[in-house]
Amino acid sequence: PLRRQRQMCIRDSPLIKEKERAILARQVLENPVYTDAIDVIKTSLMDTWQTTSMSQTLERENIYKMLLAVKSIDFHIQSVMKTGQLAEMQMEKFNG
Repeated sequence: PLRRQRQMCIRDSPLIKEKERAILARQVLENPVYTDAIDVIKTSLMDTWQTTSMSQTLERENIYKMLLAVKSIDFHIQSVMKTGQLAEMQMEKFNG
């Protein structure tokens, strides 16, 4: 009975959702289309930045902001994956 209650609590737990989101995040991060897109965008932005002159501060700043946005997206997806991995560890400990 107690084990069944634990299983029911876990099934309804946000830990399950975090674990499922981690699986999706990993699929995105390991998807070659995604990784290629991120690489192409970063390379393109860096190439564009390198061709600007020092006097083009507004353009350079915009490129920098775009690079930060791309990195932020990637970081967020990695964070979702790591959070899900931690949730899975908690579930295993709880079921232990």
